[in-house]
Amino acid sequence: MQAISIEGGVTAAQGFLASGMYCGIRKNKSKPDLALIYSKVPCAAAAVYTQNLVKGAPIQVTRRNLADGIAQAVICNSGNANTCNADGEQKAQMMCEAAAKALHLEPEDVVVASTGVIGQVLPIEPILEATPKLAESLTEDGSADAAKAIMTTDTVVKEAAAEVTINGKTVRMGGIAKGSGMIHPNMATMLCFLTTDANIAPAVLDSALRIAVKDSFNMVSIDGDTSTNDMTAILANGLAENDPIEEGTEAFDLFTETLRAIAIRLARMVAKDGEGATKLLVCKVTGAASDADARTVAKSVICSSLLKAAMFGADANWGRVLCAIGYSGAPVDIHRVDVGFASRAGSIEVCVNGAGIPFDEEVAKKVLSEDEIDANPVTNIKVEKTEKKLPQILTGKEVELLLQQPKRGDMKGCRDKAMLEVLYATGIRVSELIGLNIDDVSLPGSFIRCESGEKTRIIPIYPEALQSLHEYIDSVRPKMIAVPTEHSLFVNVSGERMSRQGFWKIIKYYQEKAHIDKDITPHTLRHSFAAHLLENGADLRSIQQMLGHSDISSTQVYTQLVKQNLKAVYNKYHPKA
Repeated sequence: MQAISIEGGVTAAQGFLASGMYCGIRKNKSKPDLALIYSKVPCAAAAVYTQNLVKGAPIQVTRRNLADGIAQAVICNSGNANTCNADGEQKAQMMCEAAAKALHLEPEDVVVASTGVIGQVLPIEPILEATPKLAESLTEDGSADAAKAIMTTDTVVKEAAAEVTINGKTVRMGGIAKGSGMIHPNMATMLCFLTTDANIAPAVLDSALRIAVKDSFNMVSIDGDTSTNDMTAILANGLAENDPIEEGTEAFDLFTETLRAIAIRLARMVAKDGEGATKLLVCKVTGAASDADARTVAKSVICSSLLKAAMFGADANWGRVLCAIGYSGAPVDIHRVDVGFASRAGSIEVCVNGAGIPFDEEVAKKVLSEDEIDANPVTNIKVEKTEKKLPQILTGKEVELLLQQPKRGDMKGCRDKAMLEVLYATGIRVSELIGLNIDDVSLPGSFIRCESGEKTRIIPIYPEALQSLHEYIDSVRPKMIAVPTEHSLFVNVSGERMSRQGFWKIIKYYQEKAHIDKDITPHTLRHSFAAHLLENGADLRSIQQMLGHSDISSTQVYTQLVKQNLKAVYNKYHPKA
């Protein structure tokens, strides 16, 4: 199913609101300088950041806030980068606290960003005073207002959105970006904020974002300067109610390709709006030995100052293309390279097999006089397919080690032990785990009833997990619930239903206690559940039913995992391997 472009930018997805206003950071009162993006419900979140060793204070704060993979809002000012200031992190934290207070959130659920002049002290008072009004002005049509508020030397608003059908549900995503100067990203562009209503776990969202950024913002260059404040962040609130997107599936590929398309559109807008730019130069490489080689060649070509000068003068100096390919570092046989140029005015081939061919200079000049030019160096080497990343699983010993960490002697430990045991015993999603009600558990029958959308699954529970659950229900839950009428099976310290972000923090806590050198998420236990069942002889259809996969292809990824693990064992232990 192909994605369709839609209107709406960062508020195109369900449940997202945005706003922008002037607060007093910029001298020009006609230009807004404070933006806010908000989801009505908590979101899975991920971000990538500049690789510059000098990083803006907002990046340091956002990194800490997103450690649990959860966020619900973004606040961003323009006119001041809040970078290289002694009180920078304190003020970035104050921005988070102001947004959280206005939106009734926790400060750690806020992404914060700043863009503008480096090295000047950020005036925080105007931001603190304006934030309540900014929150009150949030609307479903506020994307353009937010996009304007994050602009610095930009001349045009940069926003894009699309929708795509995933597992029978319409999923929307969109974004806004800013960037015009200091653009040579080793991460993303100056700033980009993406939103989606897809149901996707933080770790899976992070993987999709990194793929999208690699092919879009990380392929842009204007002036060769990598900024201190570069950041691309994404929030996913799950309101599309699609089956959770998992790596290694068609749904993941479709989601990632749509996200990638939006990121490329925004990246092109950034490049075309570059400070002093008169033309957009796009380099397309085909036939390279690998995607990595193609990226290396393309970026070398578009970064060439000599080629930029030739394009500015509408000069088809193809030798400068070959020169840039030659010093790119990619293994290329220059005698097998063809070069052509294309634009709205037509196309022309100027080099074949590394040598010039006769061409009409006037036609070439006409082609190169347009404001968007495609340079097409081609190498005749077979392209290798990029391998899909398989989900990470725990070994049996690692699972045991993790499950041993909660202490049954206190109420929280007893609850946490039951939650982890149930998660591994059943392979349910974290949203399904926290969505369980007390009536969904049958202790005599040794099973739980799990409802997801219109589907109901009955999943058995092994004795140890059942014992932990029994202990929690009988001895601990009655003391933790806020009111006797509380239906939630697992509750927080306030006696209310456990949240996704709450459980995310719990599992991270026990990962650290167990000293397991893997990035464990709730989905890791789900993947481990499926892979371990398969390793021990369970049939794929039964696993599909227990996992609640609508498509068997989503379950088949575990076959690859098991094969991979068996091969590793063979290579390690067979005497002649």
